[in-house]
Amino acid sequence: MSIRKLGSVATTAVLALLLAPLSLTSPAHAEDTSRSASRAGARVESLDLPHLQMEAAKLQAGFVRASLELEQARLELAAAQGEVADAEVRAERAQATADRESQNLATYVDTLYTQGPSMDSGLMVLVTGLTHDDTMWRENLVFEQVTSDQATVVERAQIARSAAIALQAEAEKRQEEADKAEAKVQAVLIDISERADQVTAAAEDSFQDNSQEAEFNDVQQSARNKAAGSLWRGYQRRLREDHVKLPSAKALRDPRHLPPGLVALTGKHKARIPGVALSADNRALTVLPRPVVTAVTSSLAELAKPYVAGGLGPESYDCGGLVAAAYPGRGSTPADLFEHTRPVPRDTVQVGDLVFFATEGAGIHHVGIYLGGELMIAADGPASQVAVLPLPEKPYAVTRPSLPVGKAHDAPTGDGTEQMTCGSQLIAGGVTTAGMVSPVAPGEFTFSSRFGEPGVHWGSGFHTGLDFAAPVGTPVVAAREGTVSISHPDWAGNLVTVDHGNGLTTTYAHLSSVFVKPGQEVLAGQSIGAVGQLGNTTGPHLHFEVVILGTPVDPELFLGGGGPEGSAGWGGFLNGMIPTTELCGLESAPGQLLRCDAARAYDALARAYRGQFGSEMCITDSYRTFASQVTTFANKPGLAAVPGTSNHGWALAVDLCGGIEDPASAEHAWLQSTAPAFGWTHPEWAEPGGGRPEPWHWEFGNIS
Repeated sequence: MSIRKLGSVATTAVLALLLAPLSLTSPAHAEDTSRSASRAGARVESLDLPHLQMEAAKLQAGFVRASLELEQARLELAAAQGEVADAEVRAERAQATADRESQNLATYVDTLYTQGPSMDSGLMVLVTGLTHDDTMWRENLVFEQVTSDQATVVERAQIARSAAIALQAEAEKRQEEADKAEAKVQAVLIDISERADQVTAAAEDSFQDNSQEAEFNDVQQSARNKAAGSLWRGYQRRLREDHVKLPSAKALRDPRHLPPGLVALTGKHKARIPGVALSADNRALTVLPRPVVTAVTSSLAELAKPYVAGGLGPESYDCGGLVAAAYPGRGSTPADLFEHTRPVPRDTVQVGDLVFFATEGAGIHHVGIYLGGELMIAADGPASQVAVLPLPEKPYAVTRPSLPVGKAHDAPTGDGTEQMTCGSQLIAGGVTTAGMVSPVAPGEFTFSSRFGEPGVHWGSGFHTGLDFAAPVGTPVVAAREGTVSISHPDWAGNLVTVDHGNGLTTTYAHLSSVFVKPGQEVLAGQSIGAVGQLGNTTGPHLHFEVVILGTPVDPELFLGGGGPEGSAGWGGFLNGMIPTTELCGLESAPGQLLRCDAARAYDALARAYRGQFGSEMCITDSYRTFASQVTTFANKPGLAAVPGTSNHGWALAVDLCGGIEDPASAEHAWLQSTAPAFGWTHPEWAEPGGGRPEPWHWEFGNIS
């Protein structure tokens, strides 16, 4: 994961200021932060994300259609081949019957002329009493009767044979047509694959990062971590050399009454700062309470541990989990930690204080432990590890855990338009990078049918939208601004269509109520109706479609369901179009790539596995590029996921081997019980009783 560059000289110079009380609003820091944000913004903008999303959506729709057409062609081919086989069997039987009857006729005629007629009792009755002169007539009568019977048999055989030949010819014609259909679909697949290659290349070309820069940044992060640890150990050594005995937190609460050998630290206007002091013998040496020194020391010991959302240690952490481990008993989320620690003025921040970060949309979402020099240690989402990092921005608040909590204070929750955790922005709910909002509020629905699912319920043969299952009357809002039109087709009942211009429309079907009028202009998030059960339904739900130039595309690409953290996934990237510079290799499996937090968590899990079984954890597959998904789909269109939808395309899924693929093995059982502590799970659909049992498939976080 790319992290802002910080040269080794600058790193050492900044860290040398460790434990010196500094202002958080230095112009240099503000300018540097602005430049960093500008670079980050430029990188994302260079992706031309909406264009790539639209192209990927079109490709996905094409793949779904091609898959269904190919499957239909194969069904027709199988049917034709079956008819051919049946016709051949019937033709062979008819031919055998004809041959047998012809042979019987030949044998009888031969017997008739060599031995005379041999008549059955019925025929004998007819000729009994005839005179010798009637012998010729009698023989002719017998011959005509027999040959007539034989001719009938032969005629039937010939008719059956002719019918079989005609049926075989028709079946062969059907097979030829099926072969042509399959060839046509294969041509469609080739065309789509070529377009997919172009989109993939365009995405790769739009990224400015390269592997050398990523490697440089990783080296810089490692150097920063080591430098911080070394300087902290140097601080502790200075305390010992000056024979400073660390005081309790209580002893430093009142700066007017400090233990012998200590003097108050003052801030602006010579105001005394509680919870910290200076050595009377060395006014350049800051003295912290014993619990604070312990907290910083324990946190630095966790450097480079993987970041995992919800991680509470010791194998992995999120930002709240790391601080909770250092300062136990105060909660484990940034909001809890804020409410259970004492706020202090930001310009009095000291080493060991907690620094919080918030936005209007998400509220408080990140927390770190201040180290001085505008640095903090945090389990950081963007860094994907416990790391020493520059403060990302001016803190929302600073609190001092060594002081009593004081007056109650609530953590801001935000207005809900943004979701963030530990510095990472989650694009889920609210306006996404594609400029759409969820038509049904998050938490008010479950997805009952997704885009591309085949089935007889849909006239096209596959599901062209996304179904939000919710009670009748649940509010439905416009996903984007546009102009309303209303219709009432049998399948939809009440159907609202919003035209967003440039060939883009969204549709809302099965509504129980409609709150807009034809021609009305609506805004994103404006109420347009309510969930219903009208038309072709099996239960109350909203059928929602996104249509581009007349082609339905996957709505989840635009609404936040197409990836683990939003419509464009994490980092603003598309499924399978994540540049390798943004991924990390696995130490335990060279050549395999995952998102960096997932990679570090995987390596930690692999070390535990090695300790348990004495061997490396076997892995066959990790990140899967869009191009490789296209290849897999083209080879196995009936089995592989539609390109752009594979969980491997988010670099957050692995396929394992070495016994793990056997659900009855000790390795699999161990992983089931141990992997969740490292952030890895076995999704329900992959369980033995799931919809698609895959005991080898494991995912980081909850992406299924």
